[in-house]
Amino acid sequence: MPPGQAVRLADVAGQLFGLSKSAGALIVSSSQPLLATSRTSTGSSAGTLGQFVPGLPESAALTAGQESRLIQLSENAGYRTNVGFASVSATPISATITLYRASGELLGKLPVTLPRFGSAQVTKILPKIGVASVDDAFAVGPLGHAGRAVLRLRLGRGQRLGRSPHRAPGPGERLRAALHPAVAHNPGLNGTMWRTDLEVANPGAVQASYRIELLKSNQDNSTPGAATFILDPGTSRRYLDVVSDVLGLPGPAQSASPRRRAP
Repeated sequence: MPPGQAVRLADVAGQLFGLSKSAGALIVSSSQPLLATSRTSTGSSAGTLGQFVPGLPESAALTAGQESRLIQLSENAGYRTNVGFASVSATPISATITLYRASGELLGKLPVTLPRFGSAQVTKILPKIGVASVDDAFAVGPLGHAGRAVLRLRLGRGQRLGRSPHRAPGPGERLRAALHPAVAHNPGLNGTMWRTDLEVANPGAVQASYRIELLKSNQDNSTPGAATFILDPGTSRRYLDVVSDVLGLPGPAQSASPRRRAP
């Protein structure tokens, strides 16, 4: 590829690899630093439904003894949670995924094994451990293999049709300020209403205070609207429609960028 250019490979599994029915992971390696993203989608009469997934460097994967958290999990009439795993290890790896309610109550555990450079998805993981319905939960996924195994967790979460990826911060990513650059309470095409639910988790051992600030679109935000909260250790909290219900914006159309900052 010449410098300063981009290329799109449509339907990469079918067109590039000639597969009619397959799923898994891709590794993109190069002689020079590149950016790579992917979008997995399905068509419908009203458009497409899918998920955008950025490429991750091998260094972002988990190694033995590290853990990652997946927050904002649900299993009910409107939502399901699928968890995907991908390994970039030349040896088989194992892990145990532990799931909790947002309150910190243990829900159950699920062991996972992957072959060399393997990937897998656990569909509706919460019913797999006997939990038929839970509105707010999180998962902790440490590696159990003693070698140089690496594991990447990803989350698929959907409402009836379509799924969107989500992953909690991994090792070294627990930031004191996190910018969420695209949130909204805003009407869309075909009678849709776009809204943003925000999940905050405290994986530490002490109580945390935090502040949510709304940076409204197309204006100076030197003094943004804000709300302050307290969260106990080992728990998480979900804010439904955060732009309207938590930050109090009236009306249907406000697109914003909030950030969380320790006072």
